[in-house]
Amino acid sequence: HEHPEQIYDMVPDLVFEVVSEGSEERDYVLKRKEYYDLGIQEYAIVDPFRKIVVVLTPNGEGYADRELQSDNTYRSPQLPGFILPLIELPW
Repeated sequence: HEHPEQIYDMVPDLVFEVVSEGSEERDYVLKRKEYYDLGIQEYAIVDPFRKIVVVLTPNGEGYADRELQSDNTYRSPQLPGFILPLIELPW
């Protein structure tokens, strides 16, 4: 029996979101709650306008966030061995 309100059969552990013009509120606010409620373990917001990546991880009351600047390197326990120097992003 399907539940019409259930959109996802499987929930990813990691989501990347690239901010586009006009989607800032959706990416930073609305999806943050939606993804936390779904149980996503890491949510990375790539913001080419601010040239940052905001990494959100659950802390029991929502997501805790850390902001990575363009001279930082992104690593995640969700992708062991994956390393992304943000300076390599085509901002």
